[in-house]
Amino acid sequence: MKRTLLFLNILFLINLVSCKSDDTQNDPTDEPIYQELDIVTGLDFFDENGAPLGRWKSPNHNPGEISTYPNPNNGNAFIYSPNKIIRIWLIPTSCATDSTTTDILTLSQDLTYTVAELENLQVKDITLTDFNNSIALNFNDVSAGFYKIFFELENGDLNWQNLYIDPAASNFPTFDFLDNLCD
Repeated sequence: MKRTLLFLNILFLINLVSCKSDDTQNDPTDEPIYQELDIVTGLDFFDENGAPLGRWKSPNHNPGEISTYPNPNNGNAFIYSPNKIIRIWLIPTSCATDSTTTDILTLSQDLTYTVAELENLQVKDITLTDFNNSIALNFNDVSAGFYKIFFELENGDLNWQNLYIDPAASNFPTFDFLDNLCD
């Protein structure tokens, strides 16, 4: 009898020690920040001709075959896509470092957002009736900062790219200034 009670006490203690409290299982601070619609975690740099210049941090974007350039830009941007784009949204964002997620670039390909979310946060909503692989856009009326530009394709897919726009900038000789703008 004593052995049975000892055995049950040991099982009880093991079970008690191995259980987590419900408070720590659903802690919202455990959620990766790269998933948030209004957060940018990095940028791909492109020159005024669309040639890649490099990468800053780890972008949480899903551009597909779409290119937005130059990036960063001074309010004038060009969009190229081999697929027909029917709508574009510009969403203001904040920059943040996501140190808990190791492969943001790959994981971002599985993110999904809804048109309603975009419409709720957008500062620009552009409907395109005649997209012919490229378009020039003017963002001179937005504040300097980080943005996500979303594209709705003719087939209903959504793609997006992270941008930095500063309409007052004449050029961006180096991209070190972004480090000071991101927490």
